[in-house]
Amino acid sequence: MSMKNKAVIPAIGALALVSSATAATKPNILIIVVDDMGYSDLGCFGGEISTPNIDKLAEQGVRFTQFYSNPMSAPTRASLLTGLYPTNAGIGNMGLETTVKEYQNYLRHDCATVAEIFKNAGYYTYQSGKWHVGQDEGQKPVERGFDKGFTMIGGATDYYEPLGMYMDNEPWKAPEGYYMTHAVTEKAVEFINEIRDAPFLMYLAYNAPHWPLQAPQKDIDKYKGRYDRGWDVIRKERFERMKRMGVLSEDAVLSQPDEKAGRWKWDVLSAEEKKKWAGRMEIYAAMIDVVDQGVGQVIEALEKQGVLDDTIIMFMSDNGSCAEERAKVYIKGVDKDAPPTVAGSTIVYKAPWANVSATPHWKYKSSSFNGGVNVPLIVRYPQVVKQQGGFNRSAAHVIDVLPTLLDLTSTKKLTYMGGQKMQDLDGVSMKSLLEGGDKPIHDYICWEHRGKCAILKGNWKMVLDNSSQQWRLYDLTRHGGVEIEDLSARNLQKMEELLADYKEWMKENKVIPFPEQLKLPKRDKQ
Repeated sequence: MSMKNKAVIPAIGALALVSSATAATKPNILIIVVDDMGYSDLGCFGGEISTPNIDKLAEQGVRFTQFYSNPMSAPTRASLLTGLYPTNAGIGNMGLETTVKEYQNYLRHDCATVAEIFKNAGYYTYQSGKWHVGQDEGQKPVERGFDKGFTMIGGATDYYEPLGMYMDNEPWKAPEGYYMTHAVTEKAVEFINEIRDAPFLMYLAYNAPHWPLQAPQKDIDKYKGRYDRGWDVIRKERFERMKRMGVLSEDAVLSQPDEKAGRWKWDVLSAEEKKKWAGRMEIYAAMIDVVDQGVGQVIEALEKQGVLDDTIIMFMSDNGSCAEERAKVYIKGVDKDAPPTVAGSTIVYKAPWANVSATPHWKYKSSSFNGGVNVPLIVRYPQVVKQQGGFNRSAAHVIDVLPTLLDLTSTKKLTYMGGQKMQDLDGVSMKSLLEGGDKPIHDYICWEHRGKCAILKGNWKMVLDNSSQQWRLYDLTRHGGVEIEDLSARNLQKMEELLADYKEWMKENKVIPFPEQLKLPKRDKQ
């Protein structure tokens, strides 16, 4: 069965300008994305990190407990911006640059971005923060529909001396005293404050809390001693809190740490080692805290403009928590001994704390198990979200963000742009879920990234275990949706059904098996 959008959103045949008077009746759009933040880090999802401003969005909106990203950053951002699965957006394998358009590593030109669509509909379009979906000529934000962009072009960098920064289409150098999260917020507020006669779309993409772990000392100090009891205690506390809050059902079961996290035992660490490990989580918490402060400033700007309730706000993470052992790329002046308050540090918090961030799930970023792809989504829009402060437990995917925004704003997608026909959208509108409905919006959802494969159909999720190259099968009505018990051996017919659907999805979306992806002809860089 085709997974292409059977959408309720009508198409248009050509670009058509929309008057400011017409556009002004439409709501503003604010999309906030954080990087490598786990499922349970926010206060409103059970975490102990102070996030009062984001928590308030949840109190006045709806939290999705079964919202899914792609396994890694760039594929998720490509899907968010285009409403398409990663191959159809051009980033089927993050970092792999080939001459095959599904794996070219930048946004394709036969898909319109959210900025191109809404700019055509009379919106101001702004971007502040991380991009990571193309950096050569014709690929930057202001070349893909954004009127203005304050851009970190790549996947990660130093927060104090960043590389790859752009103001619109020109290289930009950070001044002394710069801290990236602060600057990204300040530029977003500046953009909002200059808007007067038309609605706006703001794509606010924080790099935090992606490594390297760096934060101002005053924010780190807020968490001194918070993590001295170790990851096992903090994880159990989060789990129990999530059940009390209603994020998880009462029958939820806490997953066991995988081998990557399980090899570290808190009780056998020396006092000095415990202090060092706890310090890593203190920095990580501070980075999320600073993001929350920024969200508060942006909300305050909307309130001063008198447009808060006329703004659709979405907040999400781009993938699950990051268990990587070191800060590998994009870092200037690497200094392993540098503290987290200056440029050059390369601190990461590693698998034991990433396992805490993923509570109650297992696995992490880059995986198609829930620890890698089940991420928090909060939507605030009082005109549509009536059961404020509640949860929606229906499955949705990042490909659904763009169709939802089109539906909520009665904006038509583009079928042609620059004389080229645009692809149909893969995502569908979540409006019915925002209104409190629970009828499924997808027949099934699929993932593939570097051989990390999965399919979700109804209450069944089938995931390829890369270590054994065997498919595992989980019934998400059991154990509170946590991937605990592999039921593959007892459900062979269901496995065959899901595998057939998955193969059809691969064919339809031109997904090439991972080993063959590496054999594709490489693209010459500009």
